Amino acid sequence: NTSPYGIIFLNCGIDESWLLNNAGVATNLQGFVSGGGSLYASDWSYGFVETSFPNEIDFYGDDTQYGSPFAGLQQSTTGIVLDPGWQNLVGSTAALTYDLGGWSTIVSTQAEILVEGSFTYAIDPTNIFSPTATDTAPLAVRFDTGAGTVLFTTFHNEQQVTVDMAI
Repeated sequence: NTSPYGIIFLNCGIDESWLLNNAGVATNLQGFVSGGGSLYASDWSYGFVETSFPNEIDFYGDDTQYGSPFAGLQQSTTGIVLDPGWQNLVGSTAALTYDLGGWSTIVSTQAEILVEGSFTYAIDPTNIFSPTATDTAPLAVRFDTGAGTVLFTTFHNEQQVTVDMAI
Protein backbone atom coordinates (compact mmCIF):
# COMPACT_ATOMS: atom_id res chain seq x y z
CA ASN A 1 0.00 0.00 0.00
CA THR A 2 1.53 3.32 -1.07
CA SER A 3 -0.90 5.35 1.01
CA PRO A 4 0.25 6.70 4.39
CA TYR A 5 -2.97 5.20 5.78
CA GLY A 6 -3.78 1.55 6.32
CA ILE A 7 -7.54 1.83 6.81
CA ILE A 8 -10.41 4.15 5.99
CA PHE A 9 -13.29 4.09 8.48
CA LEU A 10 -16.69 5.28 7.23
CA ASN A 11 -19.15 5.36 10.10
CA CYS A 12 -22.93 5.45 9.92
CA GLY A 13 -24.22 8.96 9.40
CA ILE A 14 -21.39 10.14 7.17
CA ASP A 15 -22.60 12.74 4.67
CA GLU A 16 -22.86 10.79 1.44
CA SER A 17 -23.76 13.81 -0.70
CA TRP A 18 -20.16 14.16 -1.79
CA LEU A 19 -20.15 10.55 -2.98
CA LEU A 20 -23.19 11.17 -5.13
CA ASN A 21 -21.62 14.29 -6.63
CA ASN A 22 -18.09 13.00 -7.12
CA ALA A 23 -17.60 9.98 -9.37
CA GLY A 24 -13.90 9.94 -8.46
CA VAL A 25 -14.64 8.80 -4.89
CA ALA A 26 -15.51 5.25 -5.99
CA THR A 27 -12.41 5.07 -8.17
CA ASN A 28 -10.22 6.32 -5.31
CA LEU A 29 -11.68 3.79 -2.85
CA GLN A 30 -11.19 0.98 -5.37
CA GLY A 31 -7.56 2.01 -5.87
CA PHE A 32 -6.91 2.36 -2.14
CA VAL A 33 -8.27 -1.10 -1.36
CA SER A 34 -6.77 -2.89 -4.36
CA GLY A 35 -3.42 -1.33 -3.43
CA GLY A 36 -3.49 -3.00 -0.01
CA GLY A 37 -5.63 -0.68 2.10
CA SER A 38 -8.60 -1.69 4.24
CA LEU A 39 -12.04 -0.11 4.20
CA TYR A 40 -14.48 -0.45 7.09
CA ALA A 41 -17.97 0.90 6.46
CA SER A 42 -21.00 0.62 8.70
CA ASP A 43 -24.75 1.00 8.30
CA TRP A 44 -25.70 4.18 6.41
CA SER A 45 -22.29 4.42 4.77
CA TYR A 46 -23.33 1.41 2.68
CA GLY A 47 -23.41 3.65 -0.42
CA PHE A 48 -19.64 3.85 -0.53
CA VAL A 49 -19.41 0.05 -0.70
CA GLU A 50 -22.36 -0.24 -3.11
CA THR A 51 -20.90 2.34 -5.48
CA SER A 52 -17.28 1.20 -5.28
CA PHE A 53 -17.83 -2.58 -5.22
CA PRO A 54 -21.34 -3.12 -6.68
CA ASN A 55 -21.09 -6.88 -7.19
CA GLU A 56 -20.04 -7.86 -3.67
CA ILE A 57 -23.10 -7.13 -1.51
CA ASP A 58 -26.75 -7.07 -2.53
CA PHE A 59 -28.45 -4.55 -0.26
CA TYR A 60 -32.22 -4.53 0.24
CA GLY A 61 -34.25 -2.52 -2.26
CA ASP A 62 -33.38 -0.66 -5.44
CA ASP A 63 -29.62 -0.20 -5.93
CA THR A 64 -30.19 3.01 -7.89
CA GLN A 65 -32.17 4.68 -5.09
CA TYR A 66 -30.11 5.96 -2.16
CA GLY A 67 -31.55 4.88 1.20
CA SER A 68 -33.46 1.93 -0.20
CA PRO A 69 -31.77 -0.54 2.22
CA PHE A 70 -32.73 1.50 5.33
CA ALA A 71 -35.32 -1.12 6.27
CA GLY A 72 -34.09 -2.62 9.56
CA LEU A 73 -36.24 -1.84 12.61
CA GLN A 74 -35.10 -0.89 16.11
CA GLN A 75 -34.37 -4.17 17.91
CA SER A 76 -31.90 -6.39 19.67
CA THR A 77 -30.91 -9.69 18.15
CA THR A 78 -28.38 -12.46 18.55
CA GLY A 79 -25.98 -12.87 15.66
CA ILE A 80 -24.46 -16.21 14.80
CA VAL A 81 -20.69 -15.70 14.50
CA LEU A 82 -19.41 -17.70 11.53
CA ASP A 83 -15.84 -16.38 11.30
CA PRO A 84 -13.36 -18.46 13.38
CA GLY A 85 -11.29 -15.39 14.30
CA TRP A 86 -14.35 -13.52 15.54
CA GLN A 87 -15.50 -16.67 17.38
CA ASN A 88 -12.20 -16.61 19.31
CA LEU A 89 -13.02 -13.04 20.41
CA VAL A 90 -16.75 -13.18 21.18
CA GLY A 91 -17.82 -16.81 21.02
CA SER A 92 -20.32 -18.46 18.71
CA THR A 93 -22.99 -15.78 19.19
CA ALA A 94 -22.95 -12.00 19.51
CA ALA A 95 -25.48 -9.72 21.18
CA LEU A 96 -26.36 -6.95 18.71
CA THR A 97 -28.40 -3.85 19.46
CA TYR A 98 -29.90 -1.65 16.77
CA ASP A 99 -30.98 1.37 18.81
CA LEU A 100 -32.51 3.16 15.81
CA GLY A 101 -34.74 1.97 13.02
CA GLY A 102 -33.76 2.43 9.40
CA TRP A 103 -30.45 0.57 9.39
CA SER A 104 -29.04 -0.83 6.15
CA THR A 105 -30.02 -4.42 5.49
CA ILE A 106 -28.29 -7.00 3.31
CA VAL A 107 -30.17 -9.49 1.14
CA SER A 108 -27.24 -11.62 0.00
CA THR A 109 -23.53 -11.39 -0.66
CA GLN A 110 -20.59 -12.84 -2.56
CA ALA A 111 -18.46 -11.81 0.45
CA GLU A 112 -17.47 -13.93 3.44
CA ILE A 113 -20.25 -13.76 6.03
CA LEU A 114 -18.77 -13.02 9.45
CA VAL A 115 -22.05 -12.72 11.39
CA GLU A 116 -25.61 -13.51 10.35
CA GLY A 117 -28.86 -13.34 12.21
CA SER A 118 -32.61 -12.94 12.19
CA PHE A 119 -34.11 -9.46 12.23
CA THR A 120 -37.32 -7.62 11.53
CA TYR A 121 -37.52 -5.07 8.74
CA ALA A 122 -40.06 -2.78 7.04
CA ILE A 123 -41.21 -4.15 3.69
CA ASP A 124 -41.54 -0.53 2.47
CA PRO A 125 -39.06 1.59 4.44
CA THR A 126 -40.50 4.81 2.98
CA ASN A 127 -43.85 4.16 4.72
CA ILE A 128 -43.97 4.44 8.53
CA PHE A 129 -47.04 2.19 8.51
CA SER A 130 -45.35 -0.46 6.37
CA PRO A 131 -45.99 -4.10 7.12
CA THR A 132 -42.96 -5.85 8.55
CA ALA A 133 -41.28 -9.18 7.91
CA THR A 134 -38.52 -11.23 9.49
CA ASP A 135 -35.51 -12.57 7.65
CA THR A 136 -32.16 -14.19 8.34
CA ALA A 137 -29.32 -12.55 6.47
CA PRO A 138 -25.72 -11.36 6.82
CA LEU A 139 -25.10 -8.68 9.47
CA ALA A 140 -21.32 -8.35 8.99
CA VAL A 141 -19.33 -9.32 5.90
CA ARG A 142 -15.78 -9.10 4.57
CA PHE A 143 -14.25 -9.43 1.13
CA ASP A 144 -10.83 -9.03 -0.42
CA THR A 145 -10.20 -7.09 -3.58
CA GLY A 146 -6.72 -6.79 -4.99
CA ALA A 147 -4.33 -6.68 -2.04
CA GLY A 148 -6.86 -5.10 0.34
CA THR A 149 -9.97 -5.85 2.37
CA VAL A 150 -13.44 -4.38 2.78
CA LEU A 151 -15.47 -4.94 5.95
CA PHE A 152 -19.12 -3.90 6.20
CA THR A 153 -21.33 -4.13 9.29
CA THR A 154 -25.05 -3.41 9.37
CA PHE A 155 -24.63 -2.12 12.93
CA HIS A 156 -22.92 1.16 13.66
CA ASN A 157 -20.45 2.12 16.35
CA GLU A 158 -22.03 4.53 18.76
CA GLN A 159 -23.62 4.54 22.21
CA GLN A 160 -25.67 1.35 21.70
CA VAL A 161 -22.57 -0.77 21.07
CA THR A 162 -22.59 -4.02 23.02
CA VAL A 163 -19.32 -5.59 24.14
CA ASP A 164 -19.65 -8.08 21.26
CA MET A 165 -20.12 -5.30 18.68
CA ALA A 166 -17.05 -3.37 19.87
CA ILE A 167 -14.67 -6.32 19.48
